[in-house]
Amino acid sequence: MLVGLHFSLYCQTLFDDMMPLCSIAAHLPQQNYCDEVGLPAPPGVTLFNPQNIRRPGKIIANAAVFSRILHRFRPDFVHFQESKTEEAFLYWWIARRYKRVLTVHDPQPHLGRDSKVRSKNVWIRNRMREQADAVIVHARSHRVKVESSDAKVHVVPHPVFRPRFVSCSDSRRAGPIRILMVGRMEFYKGMPRLIEACELLSSNGAKFELRLAGRGPALDEIRPGLHRMPWVSVVDKYLTPEELEREVADCDILVLPYLEGTASGIIAFGLGLKKCMVATSVGGF
Repeated sequence: MLVGLHFSLYCQTLFDDMMPLCSIAAHLPQQNYCDEVGLPAPPGVTLFNPQNIRRPGKIIANAAVFSRILHRFRPDFVHFQESKTEEAFLYWWIARRYKRVLTVHDPQPHLGRDSKVRSKNVWIRNRMREQADAVIVHARSHRVKVESSDAKVHVVPHPVFRPRFVSCSDSRRAGPIRILMVGRMEFYKGMPRLIEACELLSSNGAKFELRLAGRGPALDEIRPGLHRMPWVSVVDKYLTPEELEREVADCDILVLPYLEGTASGIIAFGLGLKKCMVATSVGGF
């Protein structure tokens, strides 16, 4: 059984791959699922609305649904995606009679906004890592960052996100080479480094388009100077799952100039669409 308060596409990918091999169920957050996968959810996937600790009654109601699913399904193990919310820890406690597997997607929080959010409730993170029967990370470099027994930490490659809306041959775009940076535009993702590299390419006569698809503070910071960069195009919005796939399908080179990082769903999309990628040597890249 798969459980997460985030990472719905990751869980759905595992669900789809495992369904022909065994009985499987998933308990996933509705809004995150809608944002990453899209509705409707298939049979076996239960969606819920995560709640703030200030609404304990609704958290308990969600937990009661989760408990009934566990009792009915009786899984061999429950696979959690790490989260440090009180609701996640309540689900973790409810599943204590079962073997619990924990995937740690980000052994250390990213810089900036993510760091502030994930500095909260560190005790929940530590307790879950200590109590897990097995811990999964997606790179060897992550293993040493997880405060847990080496014997129960397993390095498993991140799954590839197969395209659901487009195919590898769907790109119908004509024109110069398109370089794409897509997703949340956070400072730790190294946008100034990318702009500097593209300015160098342009000054040497290279013909290309740099496409920035997404929103965030790093994009807001460079926006005033974009009029001096005719080779930049911007898609200033949060992308739907289909829009994200189409942006990746239409690019020639997918770039990840991150200053730091652990794993990236964008790389999983790029692999699924067989794209050339250029990334900095950080984390599990």
